[in-house]
Amino acid sequence: MFYGSSKRSAYQLMQSSSGCKKLRREPCHLTNIKRLLGPPIGWKNFSRQQEALDYAMSKSQGCMSFTYEQSNGQRYFMVAHPETFWYYDSRKPQNERHTYEIIAENHPCKLYFDLEFDRKENPESDGAKMLETFVKIIIMFVKQQFDLTCSEEDVLDLDSSTADKFSHHLIFQSLVFSNNVHAGYFVKFICAEVNKFLSDQHNVEDNTCFCGGITTKDVLNLRTDKGLFCDQSVYSRNRHFRLFKSSKLKKKCTFSAERY
Repeated sequence: MFYGSSKRSAYQLMQSSSGCKKLRREPCHLTNIKRLLGPPIGWKNFSRQQEALDYAMSKSQGCMSFTYEQSNGQRYFMVAHPETFWYYDSRKPQNERHTYEIIAENHPCKLYFDLEFDRKENPESDGAKMLETFVKIIIMFVKQQFDLTCSEEDVLDLDSSTADKFSHHLIFQSLVFSNNVHAGYFVKFICAEVNKFLSDQHNVEDNTCFCGGITTKDVLNLRTDKGLFCDQSVYSRNRHFRLFKSSKLKKKCTFSAERY
């Protein structure tokens, strides 16, 4: 099995402290052991995040760090090849799949965004239109700042919206920063430029074009009761990024995905 002995499930092992100790004693096979079905075998479990991060750093076979929540709310950590992790994680029962990638500090990461707002507090907000406008703005700034061309086809849209909350995570597949702190600087720069544009009363009154056919009205619609609908706080060190098909603990809403 994925998290431990082939005779018992990871879930069963984690129900007791002795099970957890057994998990930590499991050997880690991080060589490319080919299988008839599935990716190369390789994983190791940890009770502490830093131990997992340090271990992943010592390996060179494309290993990454992940974390998963148990029913008691405690998080455990794992180092595995991403294909191995996904092969097993995607086969877990839906109510046990509460897994996250750890965006490790000082490691390259793709440009990502957390876009959300409360529907009840913002009844006039059109989430689909806001997404369309925001993606166009990002593409414009990428071209302006880095002279790189990307399109809507580069965007992976992870949707976990509910009747009460609009929530989308966007990942620009072709844009990689040296780490998520630098990605965060870029996101904060964009948000600052948008707010600066909107703070100019002349622009608001004259309905000035922001860029590429995007009007002041379009940009104004990105505002919610809490400011821009882009969360700028998600670029912290060793950030936990929820995975496709996973839900938060005690929540039923999972991430569904589609190309933007």
